[in-house]
This record gives sequence, C-alpha cells and structure tokens, in this order.
Amino acid sequence: MASGTVSKSKESFIGSLGNGLTLQRAQMRPHLTITDRIIQNPQIVYDLGFSVTPAFNGTWRTSGRFIRCGGASEWGLVRYGNSIEVKMRKFQNDYVNMCNSKGVEIPERPILIGTVDQRGLRYFFQEAKRLKVEFLVVISDKSIDIQDELKCLERHYEVATQNINANVANKAIGHGRAILENIIQKTNLKLGGTNYTIRHQQKFIDDAFGKNCLIIGVSLSHSGAVDDVQRARGAESTSLSAVGYAANTGIDPFEFIGDYLPNNPHRSEILDLIPGIIQATINKFHQNRNMFPSSMLLYFNGSSEGDFLILKRFEIPLVFKKMIGIIGHKLPLTVIIRQRINISHAGTGLVHFKINEFYLNFQSAIQGTARTPKYTIIHNDNINVGMDAIQHITYYLCFCHRIGNSATSLPSPVYVASAYAQRGTKMYRGMEKIGVTPNPDDIAENWIYDTSVFFRNKRIVA
Repeated sequence: MASGTVSKSKESFIGSLGNGLTLQRAQMRPHLTITDRIIQNPQIVYDLGFSVTPAFNGTWRTSGRFIRCGGASEWGLVRYGNSIEVKMRKFQNDYVNMCNSKGVEIPERPILIGTVDQRGLRYFFQEAKRLKVEFLVVISDKSIDIQDELKCLERHYEVATQNINANVANKAIGHGRAILENIIQKTNLKLGGTNYTIRHQQKFIDDAFGKNCLIIGVSLSHSGAVDDVQRARGAESTSLSAVGYAANTGIDPFEFIGDYLPNNPHRSEILDLIPGIIQATINKFHQNRNMFPSSMLLYFNGSSEGDFLILKRFEIPLVFKKMIGIIGHKLPLTVIIRQRINISHAGTGLVHFKINEFYLNFQSAIQGTARTPKYTIIHNDNINVGMDAIQHITYYLCFCHRIGNSATSLPSPVYVASAYAQRGTKMYRGMEKIGVTPNPDDIAENWIYDTSVFFRNKRIVA
C-alpha cells in the first residue's frame, strides 16, 4: 500500500526580507502521513519452468520461449502509406525469426503481400479470407488513422490483425530486439497463445480464494461526448457506450480474455448486462478448465460512490441469481470498486470510516506523477478472504498483462476490461466508416467476440 499525504491549506504571514523585498502570503499544508508497505513481487514463469523475479521497479527481462505458443497456418504482410521507407523484406525476416525463437508458429513467407492503394483496406481482407489467411500484419504511417476501420474489418472477416507504426517497424529492424519482442508478445496473444504465467509464494492467498477463483473486471467507455456549448443547448450524445469485461477464463489461471457489450449512451448502470457477463464468464471458465469456479472476485472500474448503493442493492443480487441458475448454488463473492482520485483532495482521512478501502501503487510509480488508485470493497461474503489477501492478489494481478516486461498501473482484469470497452467504441466508429449503422441487437449477435468461434478464446485487444 503506497504512502501519501493529505493536506488542508492554512494561511501563513506576510513579512519583510529587507532591501524592499516582501514575503508574499504563503500556503502552509499540515499533512497526514501514513505507513506504507512493499509487497513481494511474484515470479514470472516462461516455458520449461524458466522464471525471473521482477526488479524493485516492477520490470524484468524476457526469459526463453513463451509458456504456450499460438500460431497461424497462413499470414499476410501489408503496407499502408508511403511517407517513410520501410524495409519490408528485412522486417519480414526479423519478425519471423523472432517468432520462431519464442515458439510462435507462422510460415516463413506470408502468402499475402501488398500495399494499400485505391482498392482500399477491405480488398486485402477479402483476399485474406479467400486465401485462408488467419493473421494480417499491417504496417501503417503514423499520419493515417486506420485503427477503427481495421478492427471492424478484422471482426467482420474473422482475420486477426496487428497494426504496427512504420517508425516502430524501422526501429525493430536490426538492433531493436526489445521492440521486436514487444511486437511478438502481442502477436502470440492475438494468435491464442500465453506469453507467461505468474507464481507467488503466499499460500494464504490460495487458501483464501481457492485455486479456481473466477476473477472478472468490468469497465465502461462512453463515446460521442458532446462539448459544453452543445450541452448548454440541450444536446445529448446518441452514440452507444461500450461495457468491456475480462476474466481469467483461459487455460492459465492468470490469463485474461474478454469482450465488450453495447450499452445505451451515458448510462453508468449496467443492470441488464451483468447477467450476460456472469453467464459468459462462468460458462467459458467451465469449458476451458473443465470445472466450475470455487469463488468469484469481481472488480468494477470507475464507479463513483453514488453507484455503490445501486451495485449493492441491485447488481450483486443479479450476480448471485445467475450463479445459482448456472451452478446451482452461490459462490463466495468479493466485489471491489477501483477509483482514480487525487489524494491531495481526499480530505482529512484517506479511507472511509465505515467501508474497507486501500490504495495501491505498483512499484515503478514515480513520486509526484502517479495517480494512486483507491480500491473499495463493497461486498465480501468469503469468510476466508481478509484485507491482506485482497491487497496481495490485486497487486499480483498487475503483473498479468503479458505485453511488455513490466507491471501495469492497474490489475489486469481492470486493465484489459478497459481496453475491450475502448475497442467497443472504436468498433462503432469503424462500422460507420464501412457503411454499417451500429445497432445494439446486431452488435450483440454479429460484432462482439464471444459469438465468433475464431476469436472467443483469444486475447484480441493485445
């Protein structure tokens, strides 16, 4: 738990320094000091049991092959833009060699190669589908914004994609091993692999949650916001919002895969979506692990204190109702709200006097620049789970992102759920670009990832 201060301003004095210089009115800030502690980092485990312990700042070096390797029977390499020269053949060779060194299985030569011209980006997806290409790498200029359209075409044609900036591709060629490793880490996840797992020495965490705990993160992303002038005139956005979720439903207990669901504009409550999220995650957990979870840990991202009552009164009972409908009984449930606040404005106390709360920074946060997340436990009926176990598991989950060799500022179920929520809003914009009107029923049936056999078990927002 990170240390911090809480201050309340008090006026000082005005005095003379002599020589005509005057000391201006100052602000004195008496502060509240709290005690922090450092939680031991988990081990990062790669193939064949090779492991590495992150440094104090939460970073580490990749060790060997990925723990589970994805692959594509055919792949394509496409260039979009010409503002700078990219040595495509050199990138192709280095990319394939790095894939091979990490265990990612792709052919030595892409079956589809080309440059986007007047035929547009859709043409290459049509060709990819015809040639049974499973993975398409697109190297694009920074000035060209293709992400919305690219991800929409990706889902429509069911061809996984990875968009690489042309400058990044050039840096990766030759001596940019770390950059190329980062690219391949994303590739492996998009192709259904798992880069590494984590291992800790805290038996009390397994005793608290069990080894088959279902961990879910839920996050909301609004799109199409109106500005202050439009709002003053009574304008309201009609763009859909997106609710993203991620859960450890993969084979590895720390592997987070997710999806997004359409939501009405600017709604913060997701009552009608919670049952579907719980059903989808429990069912996928059972399918991939051949068992039902023994407990559930649920993170909500960004909910305000005004939402706490709604969550406790309505959404948590819906979670239990869906559990009983699928498994036949309730699971021990812990529900945590993550909030991002400014500690200096927190008042005279850092935490609520009635509700269990804590602050947590991953270790590479820089003093003076980090915005420390606050976590509020609004429900916990798991008699084995105390604050110590909650803090430890939340910290360990910051090491499960699997892209880049460092911890993230948020636990992975929250981080990945937020990425899926943002993907949802990108998908809506992409649909409009390809001539499709975003419709909630159509999106839920044809555009989310869980309805695709090809995508439903892949971490597609790597």
